[in-house]
Amino acid sequence: MKKLAIISAFLSLVFTQELKATHFAGAEIFYEHVPGTARDYCVTLIVYGDLNGTASLPIDADITYSSSCFGATTVTNVLNLQGAQINYNRNNYIYTQAYPCAPYDPNDPNSVQFYSFSYQTCITLPGDCQDWVFAWTDFARNNAIDNIVNPGSEDLYIEAKLNNNLGQNSSPRFTSAPVKQFCVKQQNDPPFPLVQNAVEADGDSVHYKLAQPLNGPNSPIPWANGYNTANPISSWTTPTIDQATSTFFFTPNNPEVDVLKIVVEEFRFNGIQWIFVGSTERDLQIPILSGCNSVAEKGPAINTSLPGFTASTMSSSLLEGTYGISNISNDSVLDPTTNEYIYDVPVIEYSCFDDSITLTFNPEPLIYTPSISEAEDEFRIIGPDGEARPIVDISFTPDPGSPVQTNQIHLKLHKPLDEDGIYVVHIKNGSDGNTLMDECGFQLPPNQIMLIEVKDCPDLNYSLDLVTVEDDRNRRVKWSIDDPNYLRPDLFNYWRLGMKVGGNSYSIEINDINAREYLDETEFFENQVDFQNFEYSIQLVQNADFKAPAAEQLTTIKLVNQLVPQAGEQKSILELAWNAYNGWDSAFATYQLFVGSVDPNNTMNISWEIYQNNNTNYFFNNYEIDASTPANDGLYAIKVEATDANNPPPAGEISESNWIYFEIKHEVIPDLTLVTPFTPNVFTPNNDNKNDRFFIDGANGSRMYSEIQLSVYNRWGQLVYEDPNFGYRNSSQQGWDGTDIYTGKRVSDGVYYYVATLSDPLTETKKELQGSVTILGQSGSN
Repeated sequence: MKKLAIISAFLSLVFTQELKATHFAGAEIFYEHVPGTARDYCVTLIVYGDLNGTASLPIDADITYSSSCFGATTVTNVLNLQGAQINYNRNNYIYTQAYPCAPYDPNDPNSVQFYSFSYQTCITLPGDCQDWVFAWTDFARNNAIDNIVNPGSEDLYIEAKLNNNLGQNSSPRFTSAPVKQFCVKQQNDPPFPLVQNAVEADGDSVHYKLAQPLNGPNSPIPWANGYNTANPISSWTTPTIDQATSTFFFTPNNPEVDVLKIVVEEFRFNGIQWIFVGSTERDLQIPILSGCNSVAEKGPAINTSLPGFTASTMSSSLLEGTYGISNISNDSVLDPTTNEYIYDVPVIEYSCFDDSITLTFNPEPLIYTPSISEAEDEFRIIGPDGEARPIVDISFTPDPGSPVQTNQIHLKLHKPLDEDGIYVVHIKNGSDGNTLMDECGFQLPPNQIMLIEVKDCPDLNYSLDLVTVEDDRNRRVKWSIDDPNYLRPDLFNYWRLGMKVGGNSYSIEINDINAREYLDETEFFENQVDFQNFEYSIQLVQNADFKAPAAEQLTTIKLVNQLVPQAGEQKSILELAWNAYNGWDSAFATYQLFVGSVDPNNTMNISWEIYQNNNTNYFFNNYEIDASTPANDGLYAIKVEATDANNPPPAGEISESNWIYFEIKHEVIPDLTLVTPFTPNVFTPNNDNKNDRFFIDGANGSRMYSEIQLSVYNRWGQLVYEDPNFGYRNSSQQGWDGTDIYTGKRVSDGVYYYVATLSDPLTETKKELQGSVTILGQSGSN
């Protein structure tokens, strides 16, 4: 009878436990050191329930902390933080983040609805020890679990460890979603990336590992046949953990329910070696369903339901011809009239000068960001001009629970969008061979496109307005822009002033965004504006681009001259010519000459006056220089000014030429009238100082020819005298005295014949005389 009573009591106990059993779907535990205290810690327990079970999660929990140094202490009846009371409605606490990959299916026995409670207690540890354990346990696990033996009879036990001999410490804390449903994949499908991120606040090094489920301290639950710690799930490939991204990868090949236990250990460097200082863990129930979420299977998708999106279409010819894209995976239809595909494309507006593009994807499944290649080349942006807009960086807004999951990706552009039009965002395979992967391991189909419309850019219209010579040496250049709002201080690079002179090209960078004119003082050689035209262009360089209009060029006016003397007068003509100024319509360009008196002590100080005697319709005019009176003496300058008849000064601009200097100096001109030459027919070289020499004289005191060549011959034609420079001796005192140039003696009396050539350089007059002269009063040898 005693034996029967014992059996009956055991049966009663088992029956009671089954009535009260909760289908625990998972749990995790972590602790935080309270700042400013020696050993105060707050311990948090999160327990996940399975609505398939009949019992509810308890409204309170018992949390134990123990060590080999101080024994064990249990804090009882720690109430849930959700405020749930006895007989609460479990549906009010359903956990909704478990179904991005496989939806809840009430007809599938493996499918589970999860809910959760959190419990927290704060305690003061009595001292330091290397093996503190914070733990919780309760009965029982879900009977549907496949990878452990007798799951419905096993407790769920979970613990966090602390070694505070190296100082106080807070354990890692899981932030990513704890429980999820998954689905069976094909053998070659990419694996599920189950992110199990844990945050470590103390700067310690963390390490993730798979572990065996426990039903008590150091009490592992046996694995079912075919499962082990390294292979806790039926998978096509051996499950792995990426330590850098805290991601657990597996590819389910069988519908089942499994327990997956992940432990995060942390280590601290003591100057010599890494020492274990703490750990946290998760014990998860992972349902694997036969079918996946059909939305997830399509891969990530841009959320076009957000405000600002509109639907549009684009033809294959436009995509290929303008944007160079020939392979598109967007939905399309074949247009029978043109025999080309028409693609459905979403469109969203962006503002001018935006320098990044945000792609917002559907809220779930989340994008798994490590699927972006290291080269970050999954994205291309092509402008309305068909040119790519380089992407210099890809960032994302992390999901609050995981630093490697997101639904918002930001494409940082090399330079902002500054041109109206349609831009194509092209998502393609990266250098890793894939596009984007979501948290369910499904990829976005390559060659998806969306459109960005920019239509509020200010008009870019600017012009070169004036080029003029200033002060006969420098050049002033002026320009204007219709809409200064186009100029952005954050994007402006410089104004590029181009200059051509002497067959060479130069450029000047003007870094002032507000500059609208520039005085070019570059000097290549003295008086350069008198010999060369200077040609200028202006170009805006903004957003690292050369913005039109670089081809517009204006040229300085170069004034040239030629002095033409007027015969017989103290006057001359200054013939002036210049090139047409191309700053205005030639039909309305007018020209005006200015003449000014120059201060000889300061040649830049000129009193300019309009010269009224010129024809402004032509590029050639004469200026008369009058030196006939001393009143006009002085230094003068002359220049030409071009104006626009449609916009004359003072409102309009003036383009000025170089200056030409000239001097007027009156000189008294002697009488240039030449004498009528007179030659004697006889002379008597007898040294009586009367008619002793032969010379050529003139009547009335007029001017004699200054250059005379004289030759004298005897009656036999023999040369007796010759002087090519007789003009120097042509006088009554120095003329020919009858001496023979060969004998040195006086010639004999008789008749001699002469030939004289007379020249006057001033009047360029020449005269030739021939005649005879008789020598008397002496005897000689001839």
